[in-house]
Parts: sequence; structure tokens; C-alpha cells
Amino acid sequence: MNGDGVRNFDEPYVPGWEIFIDLNDNQQLVEGEPVQTTDLNGEYWFMGLQPGSYIIAEVLQPGWEQTFPDPPGVHRISLSSGEIARERNFGNRRTGGSIHGNKWLDADGDGRHDVADVCGHGVPAALISIMLSAVAAESCRKGKSPKFIMDEVNDLLYEKLPEDKFISLIYAIYDADEQVLTYAVGGHPEGLVYRPRTDEIFKIKTEGSLVGVVPTDVAEFEEQRIQLEPGDRLLFYTDAVIEVLVDEDEAFGSERLESFFRENHALPIDECINTLYDHVLSSTVGESINDDVTLIGMEILEKTTS
Repeated sequence: MNGDGVRNFDEPYVPGWEIFIDLNDNQQLVEGEPVQTTDLNGEYWFMGLQPGSYIIAEVLQPGWEQTFPDPPGVHRISLSSGEIARERNFGNRRTGGSIHGNKWLDADGDGRHDVADVCGHGVPAALISIMLSAVAAESCRKGKSPKFIMDEVNDLLYEKLPEDKFISLIYAIYDADEQVLTYAVGGHPEGLVYRPRTDEIFKIKTEGSLVGVVPTDVAEFEEQRIQLEPGDRLLFYTDAVIEVLVDEDEAFGSERLESFFRENHALPIDECINTLYDHVLSSTVGESINDDVTLIGMEILEKTTS
């Protein structure tokens, strides 16, 4: 993180990076070269190698620079029979700035956006969120279904999270041509769909445990689809939204949330979400907000013809 080429105790490991054996010594991954992807702990392994000389390199991702090893940035190893060559590490840091946003317009219609909530606060929860983002991004690039991604993320996180940490997650893909939302849920508060045409509210929910808590075959994440129509509005949120106290012993609650979402459907979607956010904060008593309050809204528009 500080670019000194030495890993400090507070610098997180980076999953999802490709490390390869550079057979032709050109520092470019080409077809046929052995490649591994770093896991949640930033580790990679090449197993069953014959004695000989090897060059280990990494695929440098856009927006990053390599800080270790020194140029040309590869490890040259002479491997003996039975030897385990350890600590052939790679250090990187981001070279760009940061971007923050609270409204998302999916202009190309691929519908890939998710809401996740990590138990806990401060640096540990933040680092887990970073790791989750990296793992999910790698899975997304494979173009897999929400259930596949939930299974893969759970496989990677199970038994690697601290005992007192867990993750809740909704992952959804929106097909703009068919106006269908395909989704899977891992212990996250149910999303909402409000349909003005019938004044109905539908729940975006499935079976499935919290992420990273139990093996995937026990978690049993489900994938479901919902047919949407123009005018429908979707709301995703973290649990703090419904858990903040509006009285000494009364939470904001899901019923109050649904009522507000329905009653304010005439507002533009961005204004509706901002108004809801302000309403949640202004309704609290004392210091009852001790978690992040996150809201994501989405409106289904009429199909356009090219």
C-alpha cells in the first residue's frame, strides 16, 4: 500500500491475480504456459514440477504498479528435486485515485450490481469487503450465473473468515432485453420490487445462509428469476436501514420501509432514494446508528428501439 516493496502487517493480501511460469522469458502470459490465480490469502502454488530452472511472473492488472520484486519483476528459480521454493512473492499498489457513487445507470444493460454487508466495523470489516470485491469481480468476469458466483465466493471464503465475521450478499443480473432479473441471496435483507400498475410489492429473496459461514453444499444458495415491467422500481439495502431505532425499543422495520417506498413512488428514482435515506436518518433516536446505511434504487424503463 505504501509502495516500499515490503509487506507490512496491516497490508492485505490480494486475491484474483494470475501468476504464471514464463516459459519463453518475455514477461507475457501466452497460451500453454502454466498459470495459477492467487486465493483469498494471496497465495499461489505450482505443484509437481520437475527439477530445473523456472521464471515466475505475474500478469500486471490495469491501474496497478509492481513494487516487488525489483525490475524486471520476476523470480528466477533453480529448483532441485523435492525442493519447495518459498516466499517468491509479488508486491503491487494502485496507481490511480478513488471513485465513489450512489446512483448507478446501467447504460449497456448487463445489470451487474450487488449489495453486500460485512459483519463488524473498522479495518477488519473493510479488508474483508475489499477481498470480497476482488473475488466477486473475478467471478463476474467469467460471465457465470448468480448462483455460481455465490457458490464460488462461499467456497473461497469458507474457513478463511475470522470466527466472528460473516458476509451477507445479494447478487443479481438484469437482462434489459427480456426485462428479467436473475438473483441469488446469501442471508441478506430481502430486496423490494414496487409495481405501480397494481400497487403491489414483491420480495427479492431466496433460501441461502450467510456467506462464508458453512460449506457450500450446506448453504444451498438458490437462484430465482422475476419478470419485471416498465415502471417497476427496485430497492436493495443493508440491514442498518431497518434496524435503526425510531423509539427506545422500536426499530424502523421493513413495514415502514415498504410503506415509504410505495408512498413516494412518484418521485424520480434518485430523489426517492435520497429522500428515503434522509428519512431513515432523521427518524432515529439517540445514537442508534452504529452500522452503514446503504440504499440502491433501480427503475425499469420502457424498451427503446434502435
